[in-house]
Amino acid sequence: MDVARVDRMDVRELPRNIEAEQVVLGAAILEPESTVPILVEKLFPEHFYERRHRVIFRTIRELFDRGEPADIVLLANRLEETADMERAGGRMYLNELLDRTTTTASLEFYADIVKRKATLRSLIEAGGRISELGFDEATEPEEILDHAETLIFDISSRDSGGSYFLVSDFLYEHIDTL
Repeated sequence: MDVARVDRMDVRELPRNIEAEQVVLGAAILEPESTVPILVEKLFPEHFYERRHRVIFRTIRELFDRGEPADIVLLANRLEETADMERAGGRMYLNELLDRTTTTASLEFYADIVKRKATLRSLIEAGGRISELGFDEATEPEEILDHAETLIFDISSRDSGGSYFLVSDFLYEHIDTL
């Protein structure tokens, strides 16, 4: 393998779609009453690649949890109160997010893109950690396998929303029907 090919392989960029992130945030700011309830079910701040997008979405979620709309005025005010405005890119960037968003019609599609890219980044990170575990000859392979399975399971459970339940609870509720 030549050196140029190795260099290209080493600089691969992590999966992301900045435009999708911007549209999701812009839609949330543009029409918070209809979009934010959908977004808080699908996304978490760590799903966003850019730090400023994580800061903005975390603040949007915080406003939603407090029962306040995340419109441009209240969002900017909250970012100022928490001294996060600079980390969020500033007031001009918030306005730029609004300018990039013409409609909220495809919001769920864009949210799915953001989530998918985050899952791929998590898999890459887990793969690197699993690779490092493979070099640990002092640890039993079964223990390494358990740890590797846990890393992958954690990604899967985060993305499915953690909608797990105990079989015993299900059986107890439905014993008469069964």
